[in-house]
Amino acid sequence: MSANKSLDQFLEHRDRLFEELETAEQHCAATRLAVERLESDRRVGLPTSPDLQDLKGRALPRAEQRVMDLYDELVKHERRYLRSRTLTAPVSIEEQGDELD
Repeated sequence: MSANKSLDQFLEHRDRLFEELETAEQHCAATRLAVERLESDRRVGLPTSPDLQDLKGRALPRAEQRVMDLYDELVKHERRYLRSRTLTAPVSIEEQGDELD
């Protein structure tokens, strides 16, 4: 595979990851804002929604985990690309662990 084709594939996949990361960040921010709004309602004595506990206990942690998973995938993708470019460079123990993922 030529270096240009490899770079093109890397960039294409990286762009997709960034798009997914942006979407996940937006979803996470919207979920966090919904939690804050419901907690504010509760603090000022307004009726609370049963959704608050679900948002805090399930939806928000899932949204935050999705962001972290995508970030981890992006970093691994970068490492794989760099490793493929420098085949003779030593691989650290940390990077060897990435191969198992």
